[in-house]
Amino acid sequence: MKKLFTKLQLRLKSGNMNILELCSILQLMKKEPISFADLGSVMGLSRQYVAKLKNDEVDNDKLEIVEKHYNVKIPRDFVLCERKNVNSSVFAIPYWEGCHECSDRLKRDDFIDLKLDIELINSWNVKPENLCIIAMPGEEMNGGEMPIANKDLLVIDISRNNPYESGVFFVTSHNCQRVYVRRLMETLNEKGQSVVFSTVDNEIYKKAIEKYWTKEMRTEADIKIIGRVITNATYTI
Repeated sequence: MKKLFTKLQLRLKSGNMNILELCSILQLMKKEPISFADLGSVMGLSRQYVAKLKNDEVDNDKLEIVEKHYNVKIPRDFVLCERKNVNSSVFAIPYWEGCHECSDRLKRDDFIDLKLDIELINSWNVKPENLCIIAMPGEEMNGGEMPIANKDLLVIDISRNNPYESGVFFVTSHNCQRVYVRRLMETLNEKGQSVVFSTVDNEIYKKAIEKYWTKEMRTEADIKIIGRVITNATYTI
């Protein structure tokens, strides 16, 4: 099975780099997370479109735009390869194993765990031991400015499970019979009560899924906020 590393090194090759390679080399050069969505914005492409082009070559005009924006000089001939010696600077993030009933549905056959540079994790201001990964279950979040497609790998911080903290969260309900990712935000209902507004980013599903969750409703449906989504690792690796 495939394992991932963000600690990379360079060797020469002929040919232009693709967007995936460009994303990785920028992270190395800037020592900060840079996503496909970031690159799309810089190059004048939509977030959805640039994610589809991740294996396409970047022409020199686009490279010059990226260099000017990030104030770097990108080598024109290189290839990215995994370092053979993985040391303590790399942290392995495991899959979420919260309940056996549904954890297998949140995995991908091509990944065992996710190995990320500890410097990248520290830049998120999180504790590595609180992180886990899941594969996005469905297309409900595949829309908006930061689309999450089915089976995208998501890094979750399980220490952040307050439903009144606005953000994107991994959620289970009905004794783990249902698992999903939702955008949650605190708001007031018609009675002036503080409730949690649950929605998704895919316009196709919004009307059917958008709900206001009172505390009583969350209890009745056994809704559990497992953790907050920190990043879509499919974009950042």
